[in-house]
Amino acid sequence: MRINVDEVASEVDFSALSIKNLEDVEQRLPSRAFKRVYGLSNAPHINEVVLNVKREHIGKDADNSELEEKLKKASTKDEVNIVTFFGGKDVDLKDLLKYRDVGLLASFESLYNDHLVSLPFSLKFRQEDFESEKINKEIMTYLSDFIGSSKNKRNILGYVPAFSWYRDIEKLVEFYSDKLGSKAYGTGNYTYVPLLIDYKSCNVDRFKRATIALNELKKKYMEGGYYLMYYGLGISTPRMGIKKQVNTNIKEYKETLAKEFLLSFLGFDIIGSSHAKPTYPRSRAIPPEPKRVGEFSKADFFYYPTKEMRLPQVQKVRNLEAQNEYLDTLSTGLIREREMPIDELRKRKDASDYVNSY
Repeated sequence: MRINVDEVASEVDFSALSIKNLEDVEQRLPSRAFKRVYGLSNAPHINEVVLNVKREHIGKDADNSELEEKLKKASTKDEVNIVTFFGGKDVDLKDLLKYRDVGLLASFESLYNDHLVSLPFSLKFRQEDFESEKINKEIMTYLSDFIGSSKNKRNILGYVPAFSWYRDIEKLVEFYSDKLGSKAYGTGNYTYVPLLIDYKSCNVDRFKRATIALNELKKKYMEGGYYLMYYGLGISTPRMGIKKQVNTNIKEYKETLAKEFLLSFLGFDIIGSSHAKPTYPRSRAIPPEPKRVGEFSKADFFYYPTKEMRLPQVQKVRNLEAQNEYLDTLSTGLIREREMPIDELRKRKDASDYVNSY
């Protein structure tokens, strides 16, 4: 996996990077990432593969064929893949490291040496009563030796929860910069540190303080010769506002700012999607109306309701393709003109005001 830092914008936190894997597939950053959806997208993108390691998968005699088959189906040779391992609330981090395929990350076997792969985490970390200080202690205790034994750290991303206290986020970034740093190519002579930022399927504003802290840390580390590459996992798309017409049941949908897309102007290099599945009370015989997804507009970075209102999954993929096309153009243009990202942002007042609020 070769990482190039091609150019860094002036006056706004937007950088042009490129990733090339062993199959010679190249992907420009910033970029949106989403799960492979058969028949919906043939456009180049970073493919998200999320693997749930259950308790029955762990152990010397465990049958891992189910997960191996899922990885095979979910990943593709035509894109750069990001593979994320996580355990349920009943699986501790120390037990996750006993899962055979997680062990392969350290030995750098061919199954994973051409993917970006996150260090594993437990859904226990997402529980409200699981303190961020305890998350840090588990990570530093159980992952330190694991990272140290890895033959190649270039493609391994450190896990950072956006829902942690910002001081604990700073400690984790320091930990990973020491353990995972490797040489990046291109401009700036940076040491490259890849990090997965977990938004636990929430919107960006839910963890605004953490996003601000990550943005400040990126600037601070760049001054010291480190490039922190951020991959946002589990970031939800903003809901369109709903307004009911008076004395009727007719719903009128209103446009909403594409806030998760604007993370690309706040130091994020890869912006993933939410993987939360909708849950309904058992008492409801009929599920509620599915979440509506508007159409992305490059003119002002808003989502707008459309007459046909495609199914959410279809429209979501269309939006991600449009955003990637725009980001690719902007990333390429930045190499020629460092003022281009800030000029593009200033043309869109609401988007510019939102980025500046950080």
